[in-house]
Amino acid sequence: MAPGGSAVPGTRRRTLSSLSYARGMCRNIKLLHHFQPPATKEEIRDAALQYVRKLSGIREPSRANRKAFEHAVDEITATVTRLFSSLEAHGPPRTREAEKLRAQERGRRREEQVRARVLRQLGGAGR
Repeated sequence: MAPGGSAVPGTRRRTLSSLSYARGMCRNIKLLHHFQPPATKEEIRDAALQYVRKLSGIREPSRANRKAFEHAVDEITATVTRLFSSLEAHGPPRTREAEKLRAQERGRRREEQVRARVLRQLGGAGR
């Protein structure tokens, strides 16, 4: 069988979960609560899919496991949707742009820390 689950080399079998992944969904589960505009059902489902993938260790379930896998994603999606509707939010809603800028800043700081650590190690190696 070819990579991607297709019997024909060079092609991919397109399933619900592979389509979600192919849309560019990040490997990290993102913060979704208290945004303006609110998280969509698709965003919540994508996060639930990532959660089930992470916990199960299965990126693409076999036919035998597909029903249980999809049921778990549906249950988590419903539970998170109920959770979001019952939570009390304090403070102004988040914006995706502000969260993106915060993430970029965290990445920049992390990169500086790694660079400084490597330079310290290289400086100590020459002694």
